[in-house]
Amino acid sequence: MSWTIISLPHGRFIAIFYSRISLTSTTSMVFYTTDLLGDSALKLSTTANDGAADEVDSAMAAPNATTSENIQLTKDVLRWVRKQDAKKRGLFVDRLVKLAAGDRTQCRCELMKGSTNKVITAARLNDKESIVCSQRGNDILVWFVCPHETVQRCRQLVEISYERVAESESAINNDNGAGTNGVSASEASTRTIVAHTNVNTAEPEMLVDPSSNVPLKIHEVKQNELNRFKENAHYIPTLKLTEEEESIVTRKNGTVLLLGRAGSGKTLVVSNRMLRDSQMYDSGTNQLFVARTHRLCKYVKGIFEGAGGDAKRVNFLSISTFVQHLFENVAAKDEVSAMTRPVVDFKFFSTEIWPQIKGKEKELDDLAVWTQIRSFIKGSWDAAVHGILSKGDYLGLPRERCRLAQDKREDAYAIFMRYKILLEEKGWLDSMDKTTDLIHKVLQTKNFKLYDKIYVDEVQDITQAEIGLLFLATGSQYDGLFLAGDPAQAVSQGVDFRFEEVRSLVYTMSGGKHKVERWEKLYRNFRSHEGILRVSNLVLDCLHNAFPGAAVKLPFDQGLTLGPRPGLLQSVTFEELARLVKANERLRILTRDEHKSALCAELAVHAPGAKNNVWGIVEAKGLEFTDCVVVDFFSTMADPAMQKTWKNLFLDPQAVAVSGKKGRGSGTKFPLAMELELKLFYTGITRACNRLLIIETKPSQAYDAFSRALQNKELCDIMTPDAVVREGTQIMTADDWRKEAFDLASLAEENEQDAANFLERAIAAMEKANDLVLLEKAELHLLAVQNEEAATAALMNNTGDYDELAVAS
Repeated sequence: MSWTIISLPHGRFIAIFYSRISLTSTTSMVFYTTDLLGDSALKLSTTANDGAADEVDSAMAAPNATTSENIQLTKDVLRWVRKQDAKKRGLFVDRLVKLAAGDRTQCRCELMKGSTNKVITAARLNDKESIVCSQRGNDILVWFVCPHETVQRCRQLVEISYERVAESESAINNDNGAGTNGVSASEASTRTIVAHTNVNTAEPEMLVDPSSNVPLKIHEVKQNELNRFKENAHYIPTLKLTEEEESIVTRKNGTVLLLGRAGSGKTLVVSNRMLRDSQMYDSGTNQLFVARTHRLCKYVKGIFEGAGGDAKRVNFLSISTFVQHLFENVAAKDEVSAMTRPVVDFKFFSTEIWPQIKGKEKELDDLAVWTQIRSFIKGSWDAAVHGILSKGDYLGLPRERCRLAQDKREDAYAIFMRYKILLEEKGWLDSMDKTTDLIHKVLQTKNFKLYDKIYVDEVQDITQAEIGLLFLATGSQYDGLFLAGDPAQAVSQGVDFRFEEVRSLVYTMSGGKHKVERWEKLYRNFRSHEGILRVSNLVLDCLHNAFPGAAVKLPFDQGLTLGPRPGLLQSVTFEELARLVKANERLRILTRDEHKSALCAELAVHAPGAKNNVWGIVEAKGLEFTDCVVVDFFSTMADPAMQKTWKNLFLDPQAVAVSGKKGRGSGTKFPLAMELELKLFYTGITRACNRLLIIETKPSQAYDAFSRALQNKELCDIMTPDAVVREGTQIMTADDWRKEAFDLASLAEENEQDAANFLERAIAAMEKANDLVLLEKAELHLLAVQNEEAATAALMNNTGDYDELAVAS
């Protein structure tokens, strides 16, 4: 089947549709003459088989089609809307209303390649632009708003999206076991990636973004809400949910635990559950959204408002702000003032306190000890309510709850006692002290209740005592929480999280009267494609086998498309690495947080501005980048003994099996630190959306083992820097740089510890965007942050410079 277009004067054309019908060996041609300026389509048909001609005619677009309640929009369309004035936005809305009503005048319609019923429509918007859309069941999906001369190219992109869904499904379903995360062929046969085709509409539930290797993000707006685009160019309708997500949003009431891997849509589900509850209950219902960062709070607030939610009825707070907000509601004014003083966090613990308290306990580092203090000795619910855990109680914690071996717990508690004495001598407080004090104040307050419903994202970054505070804030209503997270990404400093902790906490706080059902699960990955996910799944498989119970075991992450396999490069020079950054402005470098400064210094010799592209893996948690390169993860391990551990883990299946049978603790073949290594590496590689590279500048035993494991399973490509450069230059526009600057500035607001770092990155991005107004604001903000940091340091060190610096900040 094919079209031939014959142009006529004044915007007219004749479209000749040629089709050979194989069953009858007859040929039919259908002529459509269409006036893009307004006339309806006129059919002129010649055929050797009238029935066949009628069939083709019905498959084409009639002047009118069925009405549609919902309009679906892609990100490309929303980006176009943001750049238009009110008059053109009004014209756009009016045209969509006509399309939704079934009006197909001033439209050019073509059958999709290879289809007998799917039609792509180009609707004339004005003298220069057309709206390219297609029918999806009872809805209309608007793909592009484009110049008339690029309509054909946009049609091809729509066809490509459908073709890639079909091709990926076929390719993955026919995979005979090669490259399927190391599972057997029989297990691989159950790992199909399907489009979940709707039986009523014959439409795949998800489509592929034509410009990338991930599912197409579709925003949905009801026809009666289209006028919001006239009023607000930045209006963003809510993202369309999958059937799986919709079932979680609408499920029965009660405390809900939602588990999903990186990029699986947890945040979208939480946002829509909030909207559903706000519409279900009366205006007197108080709701609260809590996350680790202000940036995530702002993002969810935008989704909520964009979907029609009333943000005045909901508070959006980071966990630290929530704790302060709660304290202000139960404490006297003088107490509130005292609690605003700086507290010991991990950064201060590591740099100022650890050198004073570490002793002969060589096998425990600062983070391991901080985790034991924050998650168990001082930060557990029992410790907050009944006092710091005694040594006996701490040593008696079951192995599945506290993963540290018994002998190491002895050492950790000895270090903690030295830490406790130092705090008392200096008069310092840490975050656990603040939380404990607050819990006691709330428990002593009669009928305390601030919220009816509380929703938490990234719950794995919150301590058990802080989760207890959330329950108390609902008046101990144990059906008032919706908690989402992923223990496999639990790399927040000092938090050792398990979903079972939430269930046991509810049972304990309710005196055994309430139980929380097991968690809901999300499997589909909306961030990365199969090429990346097959490697991340291999890492998770090793984590589950070597450390049973370290994270909830789910079916492997599923992507919608195959995508390029990760590229592995060894013995790369820093000059070559700098060349890769220059060739691809979208490339972001990830490395161990403690190695970031050294890497930046090396890159600065060859690419002075490259330091702004370098991120620590923990620092980048919660972010996503189009292209990523993980640099020197293996060669910079602090413990040389871990090199052999990686080899055993990836190349010795019997050792993994033995470790798995013995469980975690001192009896395992692999040290506890390996669990944290796997989670850190998993977090790093799942930041990538499209292209993932893993580069080592120095040889290492661990990298060799990992590389061999991936090659054995055909999960990677061994590459050279020249081969990567040949993939093509990637350029960021001024708008791209401006968006990145805004994101970085938001990170500065939510992360006080690294505010200066994020602002420096934001300033660099604003310089590339050439936005002088924002640049000046960011520089002033940076100066204030630097003064505030100096004032805080002066206060903690009891120097006389605090007042002067505080005034300056």
